Amino acid sequence: FGLTGIVAVTIAGGDGVGQFAYRLMTDEPTGVRPAGILGWWPQTVTVSGLDGAGYTTVTLRFSLSGIGGITDPSVLRILKRSTATDPWTIMDGQNGHPATVLIDAQTLEVTVTSLSDFAIGTTNLGDAPLAVNLNGFSGSVTAQNTIRLNWATSTERDNVGFIVLRDGAAIADYTGVAALRGAGTSTTARTYAYTDARVEPGRRYVYTLRTVNQLGAVHDLPESVTIDLAPTTAPPTAFRLLPASPNPFNPTTAIRYQLSAVSQVQLDVFDALGRKVRVLVDETKPAGSYTATFDAAGLPSGVYVIRMTATGPSERFNATERVLLAK
Repeated sequence: FGLTGIVAVTIAGGDGVGQFAYRLMTDEPTGVRPAGILGWWPQTVTVSGLDGAGYTTVTLRFSLSGIGGITDPSVLRILKRSTATDPWTIMDGQNGHPATVLIDAQTLEVTVTSLSDFAIGTTNLGDAPLAVNLNGFSGSVTAQNTIRLNWATSTERDNVGFIVLRDGAAIADYTGVAALRGAGTSTTARTYAYTDARVEPGRRYVYTLRTVNQLGAVHDLPESVTIDLAPTTAPPTAFRLLPASPNPFNPTTAIRYQLSAVSQVQLDVFDALGRKVRVLVDETKPAGSYTATFDAAGLPSGVYVIRMTATGPSERFNATERVLLAK
């Protein structure tokens, strides 16, 4: 989940005597997260007395030394509830609740008058737990010389979706590609895939993933995939207009085409009424494989036609491809 580790708790003071015990549950805390708490660790600590000795106050210290992902310990808060069905309250010194005290960068403390369930939350959006638990991220080169990315999640929490980055720049996200939309909250394993067609032979590409949760928190996952595309050793043997990818799309899609000889290339986009709405290519190009990007920002949803005309030394090639802009 990103914010992981073991929370250790000790009895540090108060007037309680006798023995105490705590039980750590590493599942997501149940119940509603209090307002103002933007994320919490997937752990619940239950503290109870063992010998029945009376006490009025007990001071508990929570060690953070086994937890990663904290950017600012001063915004952490201890949460408490009386029973598993009661709402969580924030130990913030307000409304009669005891305050969470930061003893040092690794220790939180609270003095309470009763023992029950405790959890640790954060008011910092940057500390909000990762939306997914990634279980594998890989890539491969397809027969069409595109790059196919595959990844899987074992669990997801409030996951709105993924953003795919190539060399640090976003190239696709869940708002425009349905296959990148997350599962919300799920404990069932899921698989995802994305094909990057806007790549060139002889290049190295590094891919990473970014997640967005329902609070708007953005997290860059540490896993990466590096793909080396082999250089093209021979020009294409025929003129071709290849399928656009992605299709449907929003707002951009890659238009790949091949030239078997030097040609004057015209690549235009028409709407359903036959009106030309974009000129993607209008120039002379040598034999080879090429990619043009159709950016449909500002255009309405619907079917568009890509028309390619290539005039070479001995032939004229015409082809069309339909694409669907789905906003």
